[in-house]
Amino acid sequence: MITTFPYTYFAYLDLLGFSQFVLTLASQEQSSRDPTSKQQILLYYYNVLEPLVNGSIFSAKRDSQELPQTNPQTIPQTMIPFNITSSSLNSLIVSDSIFLWTDDQSLGSLLTLIDAVKHIIRTNFLWDFGFPLRGGISMGSVTFQKVDWDSPKINSIATIVGDALVKAAMLEKMQQWAGCIVDDDIITFLQGAHPDWNIVEELTRRKAIIRYPAPIKKEIPGKPYNVVMWPETIQNSIGSDFYEIPIRSTFERNGPISDSTILKKLNNTLEFVRYIDSNPL
Repeated sequence: MITTFPYTYFAYLDLLGFSQFVLTLASQEQSSRDPTSKQQILLYYYNVLEPLVNGSIFSAKRDSQELPQTNPQTIPQTMIPFNITSSSLNSLIVSDSIFLWTDDQSLGSLLTLIDAVKHIIRTNFLWDFGFPLRGGISMGSVTFQKVDWDSPKINSIATIVGDALVKAAMLEKMQQWAGCIVDDDIITFLQGAHPDWNIVEELTRRKAIIRYPAPIKKEIPGKPYNVVMWPETIQNSIGSDFYEIPIRSTFERNGPISDSTILKKLNNTLEFVRYIDSNPL
């Protein structure tokens, strides 16, 4: 069966350090002949990652439905009717990658997707067995295919392809921190569709995104990007210090903090958290 989403927002999230974690466990198992190390990976998926992704989608839908759904003609000009009640999210987990995508390209679907991404990134830092996450959100098309072969020796095969996935993956790989960039093409598209609204200001007011010089590989620092505002809860009097210890311990799953690459990603992430803490909206 082939399912195509011709107009979608797509989030590609990668678990930093997960591949090394799996290889380390495999090495330990081989040397000790202890099969329990594989169980740690399975437990992470069944007890942490899958419930987290599903719970984040549910939470994003619930929070979105609590927003005003008023007629555009009866609300202030600063409010955007996001039409969130009709939006939905789809998800797929493949090894250390998490895919999330919407059914359409409405503002409501984008906000719901961003809310889910925020929850996944933030919660991975606060759980004992989480990993830092880096991601990108883009737009385009996605096609999903699942084939059930009429043979006892061939299992069903799932395939997902599309330009939205490719662009989101490219955004993810260019960053040097735990965070998520929203493609400029999304803002340009929405601004063109709604010329009377300032899309960036509205999404920033809703604590979905913020303009920030995200750390990019092989690029002069200082260029602002639209990034997901995942640590927004620290503005509710929690404070950035609350995040520092769990962020550091989570990054340690990548390897020794003394490693210059890991240390750079850690420091860039902490700098963003402190920036959010010191610049309340």
